[in-house]
Amino acid sequence: MSRNNTSMKGVTTYQEMNNAFSWDHYRDACDWDARKELNLAHESIARYPERDKLALLWLDEDGEEERFTFADLDRESDRFANVLSELGVEKGTRVFTHLPRIPEHYISILGTLKTGAIFGAINERYGVDGVRHRLADSRPEVILTTPYNFEKVQEASSDIDSIQTILVIDRKSEFSDDAVYYQEQMANADPEFETVRTEPKDPALLYYTSGTTGPAKGVVHGHRFTLTNVAVAEQPLTVNEDSLYWLTADPGWLTGLNSFGAWFWGVPLVVYRGEFDPKKWVSILDDYPITHLWSVPTAYRTLKENDGLFDEAEIELENLISIGEPLEAPVIKWAQDRFGVSILDTYGTSETYGTVISNFPFMETKSGSMGKPYPGIDVEIVEPGTTETISDDNLGEIVIKDFPGAFLQYWEQDKKTAEKRSDGWIHTDDLAKKDEDGYFWFQGRADDVILSAGYRIGPFDVESTLVKHEAVTEAAVVPKPDEKRGHVVKAFVVPTDGTNERNEVKADIKEYVKNQLAAHEYPREIEFVHSLPKTVTGKIRKSELKERT
Repeated sequence: MSRNNTSMKGVTTYQEMNNAFSWDHYRDACDWDARKELNLAHESIARYPERDKLALLWLDEDGEEERFTFADLDRESDRFANVLSELGVEKGTRVFTHLPRIPEHYISILGTLKTGAIFGAINERYGVDGVRHRLADSRPEVILTTPYNFEKVQEASSDIDSIQTILVIDRKSEFSDDAVYYQEQMANADPEFETVRTEPKDPALLYYTSGTTGPAKGVVHGHRFTLTNVAVAEQPLTVNEDSLYWLTADPGWLTGLNSFGAWFWGVPLVVYRGEFDPKKWVSILDDYPITHLWSVPTAYRTLKENDGLFDEAEIELENLISIGEPLEAPVIKWAQDRFGVSILDTYGTSETYGTVISNFPFMETKSGSMGKPYPGIDVEIVEPGTTETISDDNLGEIVIKDFPGAFLQYWEQDKKTAEKRSDGWIHTDDLAKKDEDGYFWFQGRADDVILSAGYRIGPFDVESTLVKHEAVTEAAVVPKPDEKRGHVVKAFVVPTDGTNERNEVKADIKEYVKNQLAAHEYPREIEFVHSLPKTVTGKIRKSELKERT
C-alpha cells in the first residue's frame, strides 16, 4: 500500500473520520508485517522509497543550516548502529542521550532502535541530580553527550557500573584526549546495517515522567508506538507530501518523537537548535515555507504578545497544534485572526503517548476544550480511582482503553504499573468534564481538585477565567484549608505590567470570576506573585503553591 493512500484523507466530519478509521490500515501501510514485526526506525526512515527527498532541515542560532535526505539519515543511523554493536550493545540494552537539538541526536535515536536496543533521553535542562536518578534507574551501557555537558554526565554517572562508554559529540574541536569521540567512531563504521527484527511490543523507548508527584518513573513504550505516530501525523496534523513540519519539542521529551510520524509519510522536519525567542521564530517562519507547526501554549502565548513581529512577515501556515497544557480562548482567537487557522488543542500523557483527545481541522472547536477522543481510542470520564463512568458535565478522572500508543509498563515497577491499569483501562490521574456534545474539558490533576463546602471544583475552569481579566497574565489556583468549608479556592496571580496591586483590584478580579462561573468557584483569596514555580517541562508546580497556603 502506498504511504500516500491514507485512510482519513479528505474526511470532513468527526463521524466520518471515526467511520474511516482502522488501526489495520496503518499496519498494512508498514513495510514489514506489522502484526508480527515492527521497528520504529525502519518504518520511519529506512524504507522510505524517495531516498533523495529532504528529511531534516537543521538550523542553528547563527543562521547556519544543514540538510539531510532520507538516504543520509538511513546511512548515518546505520553507521551509528554499527558503532553501538562494536561497543557490545544488543537487543534490550539501554542507550541514553543528554544532547541538544542537533542532527546527531536524531541519528542516534534511529541507530539505537535499529539495533533492537532501548533508547532513552534526558533533557539538557536537568541538573546533576536529575541526570543521576535517570541513569541509576535505567542502567544504560552507553550515553551520548556534548563537551558542554560532559562533566555533568561524568559526575552523575561516577558510581553507576553499567555505563561502559560516554560518547562525546564535538561539533567544533576536540576538548579532551580522554574522551571517546562520536565523530571518530562514525568515521570508521560500516555504512550498512541490517536492522534487528523487533516485534510490536518489544521495548523501544524509555522516557521519564517529570516527577511532579514523586520520583520520576521510567515509561516504557514498544515499537507499536509507530502506529500512533503515523495516525496522528495524518489527523489532526494533516501533513501531506508537500508539507514542511516544524515540531518545536526537543527529543529529550517524548513529544519530540512526533517527527517519526511525519517521516513515515515522507514529510521533512525543521529543527531549530536555539532556545525560544519570538523574533527568531517569526524569522524562521518567514524564511522557510513551513506549513505545519506543533508547539506548546507558552510559545503561542508569547507569540501573541509579540504580534507586531508578524506584520512584515509572509507566513502561510496550514495547521497549528498545541500540547502540554490547556490553551486559553484569547490565544486561539489570535491565531485565527492572524493566520486564518485555529490552534488545535490536544491532550496526551507520557503513558498514553500521542493525541488521545484532540480538536480536528474540520470540527467545530469550543474554546477551552481539548476536543474529542481520537478514533480507535476509547476514552471515558469515571469516578476517580474506579472504572465507573459518570454522567456528562460532572467532574471525573480520564481513563483510556489500551491501544497501540499506550505504554507497556513502568520500568521495573510492576506494582505501580498494576496501579495504573485496571480492567483494560489506563488511569491518567487527570480530571476533566465531558459535555453533552462529547467534548472534553481538562480541569487539572486528580490531586489538584478542590473540595469546598461539598462542591468538587476543577482548577482549570477558575484559572482560564482568571486569565481573561485584563489585570491577569497567568494564574494558578490551589485549595487552602478553611474551618467552615474544608477548603477554599486560593489564586496565585501574575499581574499584567503596570497593574496596581491594591485590594480593590483583587476584589474586582474575584467579582469577575464569580459572575463568569459560580459563587462557590471564585477565589476567596488572591496573592500577586512575580512568577509561578514550574518544572523543566513548563508545568506549574502546584505542590509548591499548596505549601504556601
